[in-house]
Amino acid sequence: MKSSDKSGWLFNRRQAAMAAATALMVAVCGSLPAYGVEPNSNEGTTSLTMGVSPGSGNTTLVEVADQQGFFEKAGLKVSTITVSSGPAAVTALATGALQAVPLSVSVITPLIDKGKAFQLISGQTRTITVLMASPELAKGLSWPESVRALKGHKIGITALSSTTQYLTQSILEAAGLSAKDVTFVATGHDADKALMAGHVDAAMVFGRQITRLADRGYPILVDQRSAEACPAGLQPCGISLVGVWADADWVKKNPATVVKIQGALAMADMWLHAPENREKVEDFFGSQLGGDRDPAAVKVFTDESLKLLTAAYPEHDLAEWFKFDRKNSAISKDLPAKDSMAAGVPQNESEVTELAQSFAKRFAD
Repeated sequence: MKSSDKSGWLFNRRQAAMAAATALMVAVCGSLPAYGVEPNSNEGTTSLTMGVSPGSGNTTLVEVADQQGFFEKAGLKVSTITVSSGPAAVTALATGALQAVPLSVSVITPLIDKGKAFQLISGQTRTITVLMASPELAKGLSWPESVRALKGHKIGITALSSTTQYLTQSILEAAGLSAKDVTFVATGHDADKALMAGHVDAAMVFGRQITRLADRGYPILVDQRSAEACPAGLQPCGISLVGVWADADWVKKNPATVVKIQGALAMADMWLHAPENREKVEDFFGSQLGGDRDPAAVKVFTDESLKLLTAAYPEHDLAEWFKFDRKNSAISKDLPAKDSMAAGVPQNESEVTELAQSFAKRFAD
């Protein structure tokens, strides 16, 4: 079986499992236990604040869990705060303004490297990044010449020292260039707008930005969303990237709350991938595109988004990112992934489904 065929088979199998689990969901009142952790355990408040970046694709599971009431059903009172970038979210997490927030690994590893303890408590997305450029700059070129054409030009990234910068640097190096051959420009979550306005010549983009640029004829130079789409030898591609992070001390003091977050996000994952929710899911993603919301474009955007979303985060993937950050000098020493992985994080899609089903059964009870 080819890897691409296997990927489609796994996705269809997952949809079937999610559909079966969704049948268990019913609306009930009150807090519910999960995996033996009682909701009335003496762990302090079940209220917390989480960071989101609506429309970016980085925080979709948190947004859906909030909108669909999964946090509330799991016994949590969650408030959300919009964060402008990964570094801003890390600052809010480190100061206690946020208890949990979805983040790419590379924006939090520098603090872990300096001795600040954070732990990953749930998955969120696989690798979401795509390098795109102005049509004139890469016209008629393919890998690696298309990337070499960026020499001397400006590249938009979310923030300096962010995952998008390190991923772009790895692409440049694979094509025979270095970070010194280009100028990085921090654009926040508006890299697509900066590219269309001519403020940058290329940009590392994700989510709805990809669709907007593709509709306007901007070519994809490198697609890191799957191993199949990546140029041969370029890594990492297609592995878990964005996860929900929290202060390690907070995780230790609030084990039941952590389990409830994990269960609510597993439920959000299940809800998004269940075929019977397709119309509502397309409405959710269609609202992010804005404009006329062409049905065909919404369908494609929804399909692409669903392939990236997962509440699973294998420890192996976290270890790969730590190695990636060490290679790019984002951290000064090797970091053991197990120390930054909280208990109960689903390691694969089967565990996500099992966790979601467990919560759904408790709702039904």
